[in-house]
Amino acid sequence: MNWLQEHYILLLFLVFYSILLAKHAWLGRKQTRGIADFYVGGRSMGGAVLGLSFFSTFSSTNSFVGFSGQSYSYGVPWLLLAPLVVVSCWISWMVIAPRLRRFTASLNSLTLPDFLGFRYGSNTARFQAALIIIFASIFYMTA
Repeated sequence: MNWLQEHYILLLFLVFYSILLAKHAWLGRKQTRGIADFYVGGRSMGGAVLGLSFFSTFSSTNSFVGFSGQSYSYGVPWLLLAPLVVVSCWISWMVIAPRLRRFTASLNSLTLPDFLGFRYGSNTARFQAALIIIFASIFYMTA
């Protein structure tokens, strides 16, 4: 009972957060009409939501821990990676993404392997793209 008295604020936040998650899950389930809604938000999310999603994925703990260690090991030249990443992201968002978005919408594809499979009419291309993504993800997670 003593532990409960010491940590009641933490427990209140945990209960509040759990209720908030359950509410969002219920609303999301109610608004999901098909597989496109589930995977890509019905292709209707705005730039702010996509930007936050991208940043939260990109700025994982691995990036923070890995970048700190590498910058210590390599020195100032390693820090030039940050502007390079920003420029690369800008190019991909402004040059590549709009064209890819039009292609994926016209082919009704939801994932990159789907896009490649539909674009080239090949299940082999779809399978190989999926394998590359899985293999690269495993290396990213272990790094």
